[in-house]
Amino acid sequence: MTLPPQKLKNMDKTYVSESLNSIMSLSELSAKGKPKDIEELKQRITDFFTVCSQRGLYCGIESLALSLGVSRVMFWRWCQGDGCSPEWTNVCQMAKQTIATFLEQAGASGALSPVLMIWLQKNWLNYSDVVTIQSQEPITKESLPAAALPNIGATDADSNTTLQIPDTED
Repeated sequence: MTLPPQKLKNMDKTYVSESLNSIMSLSELSAKGKPKDIEELKQRITDFFTVCSQRGLYCGIESLALSLGVSRVMFWRWCQGDGCSPEWTNVCQMAKQTIATFLEQAGASGALSPVLMIWLQKNWLNYSDVVTIQSQEPITKESLPAAALPNIGATDADSNTTLQIPDTED
């Protein structure tokens, strides 16, 4: 069994070289600093996906943040609408959704191992093993007045039947 540190030492030199050259292309986008307006944001995201496509670079949240000249945390804050306009948030969310779709397709095609795909979805895209359903509608509780409740053991005047509590065996 090869341990992870040993695998790093044994990485293919061509792969390392090509990957670093591609990452340096993203760093050139980063050198421009944070996008100054919505048009620059859109262009930088387009440039990011173009570089990834042309160079065969795996697109992810970290590399997108690098190309935008911000940290992964700042990009996450933009996706949450923290300190930016709704349009800015929407553009960032769509870029994140594009990456999510790429991960889904890469995983479904077998290009990514299922373990890596699940890890990325949980850590980058907030996927969870536990599903919590929250209703958008407010929950209202209605109470019945005592007169509307059935009287156990009494005769129902409309049907001439008696309501009984069923016997249970212990």
